[in-house]
Amino acid sequence: MPPPRGIRPRSAAELTRCEQAALDFIADDLRLDLAPGLHAASPDSRLLALEDLYPRTELAGLLHRDGHTPALDAELTAFASSMGEPAAASAGRAALFNARRTALGTGAGQLGDREHACTGLWRNGLARAAAFGVPLPTAAERDLEAAVAELADPGPFLALTNGDTESHNVLTGPSGGGRLIDFERAGFRHALTAATGFAVPGPNWSAVSGPGQVEAFRRALARTVPRGRGRPAFRLRPGLGFHGLGDDARRPSHVAGRTRPRQRLPHPDGGPAGIRSPHRRGAPDTPPPGGLVPVHGGPVASPLARHRHRHRRHRPLHRA
Repeated sequence: MPPPRGIRPRSAAELTRCEQAALDFIADDLRLDLAPGLHAASPDSRLLALEDLYPRTELAGLLHRDGHTPALDAELTAFASSMGEPAAASAGRAALFNARRTALGTGAGQLGDREHACTGLWRNGLARAAAFGVPLPTAAERDLEAAVAELADPGPFLALTNGDTESHNVLTGPSGGGRLIDFERAGFRHALTAATGFAVPGPNWSAVSGPGQVEAFRRALARTVPRGRGRPAFRLRPGLGFHGLGDDARRPSHVAGRTRPRQRLPHPDGGPAGIRSPHRRGAPDTPPPGGLVPVHGGPVASPLARHRHRHRRHRPLHRA
């Protein structure tokens, strides 16, 4: 699959140089004990000798095995905090990180990686969805464009992010001391990109998203970026609920729907006032515009059914 327009893919050697620069930057400049130690490196040979992190294991593996237990919730909260800490410590220090990359042979033209790769996918996704005959509703498209614009202009939120902060890239052990790994796509971007795994569907998103994790990330970031506590862009909404990875509720909706009736969910403009108000310009009682988005019922839709009951006057749910 070709990279999104405007995104320059990194070569294998450049990925290695970037990871070396990031690990040295975190350990020596930021003085943080959040990543594996680097013992030796040969970027041209694409080799790095890293600290042995055994007996730590992938957090994703524990989620697959045990589901979302109280103990793992604490690990997830620590994971979220560990993503906010390097962002807080690195704010305003992009030049130092770029100097490390340049010293390792990274060309000046490759340092402009401020835009996260996913933003290119999001932009292209609008056209691709329309080409498949499922265009986004106007309000959803407007929200997406606003999010992409926010990420492209980080201001004080420009900070080091891992570039792939998902639960399979954090190792945890019985005595704590989790470590983030895989910094080959690290770069200075909007700090919010480091928190997308807790608010946007992705690997294990139903298992990792929760208000405690979002708050832990914001609290860590706000240590040096106070605006991280109140900036509207950081009012992240958690996922729909917590389900173990073997739970039927995590099955794709088209599978769950084979034996369950179809339902229709509210249009994005028909949600609670806190979500809808930025897109409303009429009187408070004006019915929200837009159509309905069909999904399958069953356990996948049960959290949304509760949402429907609380906000029935905004957009009732109809059976097809």
